[in-house]
Amino acid sequence: MTDAVIAALPAMLRTHLEPQLPPWLEPRWFATREEAVAAGPGAQIGWFDMVNKADMAAAIHTATGLLWLNSIFAGMDGLPLQQLQQRRVRVTNGAGINAITIAEYVLMGMLTIAKGYREVVRAQERREWLKDSPGKVELAGSRALVLGYGAIGKLVQQRLAAFAVDVTVVRRSPDGAPNVLGPDQWRARLAEFDWVILAVPATPDTIRMILETAVGRARVGCDGERWQG
Repeated sequence: MTDAVIAALPAMLRTHLEPQLPPWLEPRWFATREEAVAAGPGAQIGWFDMVNKADMAAAIHTATGLLWLNSIFAGMDGLPLQQLQQRRVRVTNGAGINAITIAEYVLMGMLTIAKGYREVVRAQERREWLKDSPGKVELAGSRALVLGYGAIGKLVQQRLAAFAVDVTVVRRSPDGAPNVLGPDQWRARLAEFDWVILAVPATPDTIRMILETAVGRARVGCDGERWQG
């Protein structure tokens, strides 16, 4: 297989991938960090997904002949992006692959907070019949700020519209559209919103973008209380 293209691939996906591989592809399956690092040299294609991104970075470092790196992860934080750029490696990832699931989780979290559903679950565990609703907040008519308007942000907006939530989104390029803010506009208006939803990638620009002083002005999805700013 002297003309074969070598691909380093995760062994946990072998049963799904192997039947689909073309005959000219030579797979190197790995299940551990050590196996991934050993599979890197000579590989032109790499799919080094592991739980620990430091292990992924170590394997990528050894794959000096890499032409294409694929990952199912949406977030690329923790990976040697500068090194990959210098090597001119094509990178593909799983952006949007879990967008529906995450959007539904956002809605579930908001309803859990608004209706006090955690107390309902606790009462069920105590075998206690609640005589009053633990949460009476209605989503209808509330205002939500969605930071990030990628696949997840768009799906969150669609689902909240069905609940009559007034949604404002934050985009890199607002273009003057209604209910759209730019990256330098939302902080001054944070107190206007009942809900703040982060749907941004993990990058140096988004780390610590919500500080305690800012969070203190809005009700956020951590405990459902209206904080006093």
